[in-house]
Amino acid sequence: MWFLLQNVYGFTSILLYIIVTYLTVRERRHFSHSFVVLFVVFAVVNILSYIGLYLSLRLPIFTKRTSPIAALFENFPFPSLLRYIIFLCYYLPYCQNMTILLIIFNRFRAIAFPFSKEIPYEVLLSIIAILILPLPLCYDLLFTGAFFKYKESFQGHYLISETALCIYLFAWNSRQLFVAIFLLPVCNDLNSLTLPYYFILFNRRIKKCFLDLPLCRRVVNHRSSGEPPTKPTPL
Repeated sequence: MWFLLQNVYGFTSILLYIIVTYLTVRERRHFSHSFVVLFVVFAVVNILSYIGLYLSLRLPIFTKRTSPIAALFENFPFPSLLRYIIFLCYYLPYCQNMTILLIIFNRFRAIAFPFSKEIPYEVLLSIIAILILPLPLCYDLLFTGAFFKYKESFQGHYLISETALCIYLFAWNSRQLFVAIFLLPVCNDLNSLTLPYYFILFNRRIKKCFLDLPLCRRVVNHRSSGEPPTKPTPL
């Protein structure tokens, strides 16, 4: 049940993230060019971060030996691909933090200096900072071997590697089980997939564009048509 709830929230949030990103690009004339680029980069990084942790931690842990996809983890067809998945699990959070920092500076400048112009090559330098600066911190993970192994105690697979993430997966006492199954996925979801909800809630323009989408208008019209007619106020 917990795994199902995580999937529903994750896939719904990814779809909402794509819609909000599309609306932001469509309404880009109301935002600065650098902010739109940072928002799109942040969306891509967040979605990839969710997918990376889903493939490396969430899905294997809830895959029992009797599952139809258990053979995928017991005999992974592309073993060299696992090191890239682990690399992304560490590399993308650094990219997230760097993007958040740049967005904060971007919004602060827009509020404190509303008439200032963007710095030349600002977008290019921002992308370089997001994608290049985290590499020295985790590039060695690209040369780390990894493979999936089945654990009878919790009836699921886990990824064995020389990374810090997999230290939690060897002993499996109650605290480590809580961290791996509950805390890490929930924190990743909150860090990666909550931005579209906040953006719709606090940005009136994006909220209006979202509510004007055909599906949203159909839902709103259906709810309004189902309401009982109001009685006239007696004189």
